[in-house]
Amino acid sequence: MESRKKKIRRGSRGSKKENRNVEPDEDIFKLIKNESKKYVKFQGVSKIPSDIMELPSGGQVNRRKKKNVQIEKIAIRQANVSKKNSLAKSTRHRYKIDKPVGQSDRKCKTPVMMKLSAELSDMSIANGDSNDELQFSITEISQNNAFPKSIQRERMREILQSKNKNSQQYYTGTLRINPKNPMHAYVTIGKDDEDIMINGYCDRNRALERDVVAIKIHPQEAWLQKPDGTYQKTGAVVTIIEKVHSRKAIGILLPHKEGFRFQARDRRFPLLIINPSTLPEEYKHEDTIKKKLLIGRMLDWSKPSHCSGKILGLVGNVGELEAENEAIIIENGLDVSPYDEKLIKDLPSVDYVIKEEDLIGREDWRNQCVFTIDPATAVDLDDAVSCTRLQNGNFEVGVHIADVTYFLQASSPLDKL
Repeated sequence: MESRKKKIRRGSRGSKKENRNVEPDEDIFKLIKNESKKYVKFQGVSKIPSDIMELPSGGQVNRRKKKNVQIEKIAIRQANVSKKNSLAKSTRHRYKIDKPVGQSDRKCKTPVMMKLSAELSDMSIANGDSNDELQFSITEISQNNAFPKSIQRERMREILQSKNKNSQQYYTGTLRINPKNPMHAYVTIGKDDEDIMINGYCDRNRALERDVVAIKIHPQEAWLQKPDGTYQKTGAVVTIIEKVHSRKAIGILLPHKEGFRFQARDRRFPLLIINPSTLPEEYKHEDTIKKKLLIGRMLDWSKPSHCSGKILGLVGNVGELEAENEAIIIENGLDVSPYDEKLIKDLPSVDYVIKEEDLIGREDWRNQCVFTIDPATAVDLDDAVSCTRLQNGNFEVGVHIADVTYFLQASSPLDKL
């Protein structure tokens, strides 16, 4: 420690900065504090100190282009990493903290902290450390090119079932994505049906429409202010509990520098990067492929800007009635396969005649003016209307619907369908 060289140099704007030469095997972080400035300096080292170093909750890390990262808490507890598992090589990253969200700082480089979080976690597992021994939590406020760390599904179920303070930080619900603005998604929580906004692909963490997810609400500093002065709570998906979405969509292929991109008709579905080697030769002609409706499936979503996929097949030509109908069926996951014979046999025959027992408990309107408004070619006359003048001069309009459930026998195969 005494061999360190310490010098003070003046920055371009007249502010004092402290620069220390640290031996590579001593510390991974140095927290430099004084009354006016606070910095976190990342050192490229191969050893984590045994003592606990914490960054105050609520600190702000500001980056170029107003991309901000909220540091909730950094706590590094007793973990030893050998030189071959060196965490990083760069020693030139500085981060200024405790500045209001939205202020830019040209001195701040692109953080390596998001990568560091995953690396620390992996090394913790490799060295047999539990989550309690190594914690590195970063919550993303604005769009970054990295997903937040996910919690394993089984572990999340345990957290939700427990009644401790940890479980109160998490909520579950169904994800709803705005079809007009896919960057905005919502999860409704609590007895008051409060909507929590999931802002951006990163915080959505690979979840798609109708997926059942577990979310963690961001600190209040990350909430969005509404025009009326109130705040919209925001959060991030930490676990996809149930993948309800099929991960398939209907769309077209577009030329791209990496080969082709699959663009789904549903804007809530991400762009898929398609490897040209997986495509049939006829799909590679730009003049014809844009006119074809294709089925695409998501394969891997490693980071928000890179989602890979594959083409499952051809639906038909864009604009053709049969192809468009088939596309709607596939997009909505509809089952249009014919009914099984066991189901059909429970239905009444086509030449069924109404019996006297069928009229018990019903009003007989057969002698009233009841008529349909279907075309002459219609065969399913299941609704009708009537109009009767009342004694006070008013009119009574009746709507008559076929009682299909009358022919549905309880506990029959058709009833259980």
